Amino acid sequence: MLEDKGKIETVLDLVFKEREAYADFFYKSEILNVVIDKRGKFCYVNNKWTEMTRFSEEELCAIPFLVYIHPGDVKKTQKMFESIKEDGGELFSEGFVCRFRVLGGEYKRVSWVSATVSEAGYIMAVCIPLDKKKKFS
Repeated sequence: MLEDKGKIETVLDLVFKEREAYADFFYKSEILNVVIDKRGKFCYVNNKWTEMTRFSEEELCAIPFLVYIHPGDVKKTQKMFESIKEDGGELFSEGFVCRFRVLGGEYKRVSWVSATVSEAGYIMAVCIPLDKKKKFS
């Protein structure tokens, strides 16, 4: 019995270390990471979303993300979102670009690079802000 308990503790240690590594990857990344629920609401965003949009995480997660999409991009973004839900994920070779509203009413272009659907039905996506000026040293 103690041997089994030791194995369980070892497995749990590995799971928590892995979970911590994923959290570090998600929150400390220099790109836009997001988790979206089945209804189209952001569940989690990393700080790059809040930096880019100047909205708080609570504001970004309070309403369906399509509300933040430029009216001219809503239809194609909705189609992309539905396609990801149906197909289980997508890797966009050239990026899927749409305009995302930021505080003050302006829009920033965002390229959706990849998205995958978890077993629970959540979409995990990686995006790149296109309007950010790159600094080269």
